[in-house]
Amino acid sequence: VHSPAHPDAGSALFSGDTLFVGGIGAFFEGTSKDMLSILDRVAATLPKETAVFPGHEYTVNFIKFALTLDPQNEFIAKKLAEFQALVADGRPTVPSTIDDE
Repeated sequence: VHSPAHPDAGSALFSGDTLFVGGIGAFFEGTSKDMLSILDRVAATLPKETAVFPGHEYTVNFIKFALTLDPQNEFIAKKLAEFQALVADGRPTVPSTIDDE
């Protein structure tokens, strides 16, 4: 997003209820194939360093869920600990980047 007041700010995606840190939103219309197609298009179009600002901060819950699906995944466990530390310190877990998502 071009912002003349902040020329070096880079690009940002305000993803609302679609893309979150560590997850996606529920979809009430369309299919999972539709959602994947849109997300693939977004990822292919925007620079990797684009900041992602979701409409809600559900990061810890999304990462906890991911860990239930893959409990031996050390990367997910590490990210969960990082996000929990941020929350405990009163800091936000957003923004993320297109590359991280």
